[in-house]
Amino acid sequence: MSAAPERPGRGALKLRLARSWLGGRPVRCTWQLVRRCSPLCHLCENRAEGGETDLGLEACLRVVAQLDRAGSMVVSLSGGDPLLHQDLDQVLAALARRHVPLLTTHGFLVTPERARALWAAGLASASVWVHAPDAALHDAEVGLPGAQARALEALSALAAQRTEAGQYVSLKTGAAQSIEDLERLAALAGRLGVGLSLEGEHPLPAGEKAGLASAAELLALKRRRAELRSSRYFLERLERARREGLGGCQAGQAFFNVDQRGRLSRCLEFGERESLGDLTRESWDEVWPRLRGIPGTSDCRSCWYAGRAEVERLYSWRGLVDGLPELLRA
Repeated sequence: MSAAPERPGRGALKLRLARSWLGGRPVRCTWQLVRRCSPLCHLCENRAEGGETDLGLEACLRVVAQLDRAGSMVVSLSGGDPLLHQDLDQVLAALARRHVPLLTTHGFLVTPERARALWAAGLASASVWVHAPDAALHDAEVGLPGAQARALEALSALAAQRTEAGQYVSLKTGAAQSIEDLERLAALAGRLGVGLSLEGEHPLPAGEKAGLASAAELLALKRRRAELRSSRYFLERLERARREGLGGCQAGQAFFNVDQRGRLSRCLEFGERESLGDLTRESWDEVWPRLRGIPGTSDCRSCWYAGRAEVERLYSWRGLVDGLPELLRA
């Protein structure tokens, strides 16, 4: 295992994040490092769209260098499964020098040795998807027998191999479940020694849908179960988002998206429909005016993602004080 890279402590990174916020710079970036996932997984569109070759290490480091110019951010690596990228450890080490790297995975490739290397490279937080408390339902969703068992093994390995205080592990699941199932998942997270993070569904359902946990039920669950890390801000607004959508999105201003080729868009949902630049060929100074040219509050109402919620809540002083630490876990 390579030596740990030089990087600032958690306190220094939080201070840098606060400075980015106060300076009107973005505080969160999502980066689809790869578009590939397990060849057997049929959960989402990434398997069908994963034909493009991943960026090599040199190109990835060019992206990181431009993110550095943007200021310190929470950088959420996703995909597909970012563990499929051949240079993930080096990308993490480069990011960790100025940013807070997060990672979301289905857990197929996590072993104790791999988990130890990820933490050593500078990973701050890891989330593993678990789609249902019942193994059969999870496996059917993913399309791979034994998938839930692999996910739980990944959570255990990531939790056991943490090397520093403040490294978070979460069982991530969709918020569009019954309160009974979410209670079971919270209990499962507790047994594994990890947190529980909820993610909003996309596309949002049109109107109320029977059987889903209400905001009141979710807030009561948060009071009962310390494992539930999703913020009150996210939970309180989930029903309204489902019913009518939530405008005022800060995409392009407070956060933005980078795809597997280094191309910018205001958010994941716009993707290739709105290419605002290429960080493998252009500087941050060139692309930032294009992002800033997007209206300050978008009328798009198509999502209520946890990452969006955690950024938006910072735009009040109470939200900033309460939310900046939790932003690292979303």
